[in-house]
Amino acid sequence: MTPAPGGPAGAPGPVALHDAALDSTAAVVARVRPDQLGLPTPCALWDVRALIGHLVEANELFAVAAGSEPAVLPADDPLAAYPASTEAVRRAWHQPGVLDRHVRLPFGALPGAVAVRMHFVDHLVHGWDLAVATGQDATLDPVLASAAHDEMTTALAGVPRGPDVAGGPFAPPVPWPDDAPVHERLVAFLGRRPPAPAPPP
Repeated sequence: MTPAPGGPAGAPGPVALHDAALDSTAAVVARVRPDQLGLPTPCALWDVRALIGHLVEANELFAVAAGSEPAVLPADDPLAAYPASTEAVRRAWHQPGVLDRHVRLPFGALPGAVAVRMHFVDHLVHGWDLAVATGQDATLDPVLASAAHDEMTTALAGVPRGPDVAGGPFAPPVPWPDDAPVHERLVAFLGRRPPAPAPPP
């Protein structure tokens, strides 16, 4: 889904990007089969079940940060909990004025416009992780991928990354061609290695 205009010069605004990332990843999660929950993902510490569980927890965290009540979600079933958590966080970030105030997260208070962009990138990239893990088409919408790439290259400029950085949240970037599709450059910048293209039939 391509987000509607809403930012400067017709660029998508942060809530439109957030909505579109939720839609993109929800389409991937909807195609995950129960027998795939134990498969490994590009996130080394998480299998498919744990990664969907992380998405549910992040949805809850960012919904509550935006001022919503915690959603009532099915316990121990991330596939069942994911849709409700997604709609809860979507509603939360449509509240009037939420982008203009600070919201509290475990790592500190942030302007709402910054927090929603953080969740946008996290959700979009983890959708790519799940698509790769479950054999789905991992191509991301270029508008979303470009916005996420711009966000992260700015946010991580000068931030140390690598095996000597204990506890760092981001792996070092994987070298990738500058003329590759933007979603590949995004995930490579965040430490993933895009899969080789399938051979022609």
